Amino acid sequence: MFLFIIIATYISSVILVIMLIIYLIKIYELKIIPVTMEHADDIYAWRNDAETRIFSFNQNIIAKEQHLDWLEKTLLDSTRELYMVFDDELKVGYFRLDLNKDNTKTISIVVNPIYPHRGYGRAILKQIIKKRKVSILRAEILDTNMVSKKLFENAGFEKNEIKDGYSVYYYK
Repeated sequence: MFLFIIIATYISSVILVIMLIIYLIKIYELKIIPVTMEHADDIYAWRNDAETRIFSFNQNIIAKEQHLDWLEKTLLDSTRELYMVFDDELKVGYFRLDLNKDNTKTISIVVNPIYPHRGYGRAILKQIIKKRKVSILRAEILDTNMVSKKLFENAGFEKNEIKDGYSVYYYK
């Protein structure tokens, strides 16, 4: 009986590890498409989410008209890239890349607030690093955003500058 329990426990552990591996492989197969005006409502809702705003440089609620104006201008701006991220059919987040004058790109990632702490931020960042078209990536992170700091540091970004209330990280 004791041997049966040990074998059952071992098999359960192996099954859990296999399920975790399948889950992690699946997460890294995210679908990334350019944002269109059809995504405006999702981006607007996620950006104005209370938890998201806590870690944003502009923590105010944005009016819908102001958001739509920003999105239209962003989609026409050749120095900005904006992408929606899917896990199968689920919209799990979006990210923006801003081209700077020094040919670096500044990253901004927003994960859909209904899917926090599921590895989507990490998976999105890995895709950005993998598909980058510039040699240096940059991130500006509020000092209070410990999750993002850890995410970027674990991905190989190094803190380069400390500003008033935020830090600047670089990936080379």
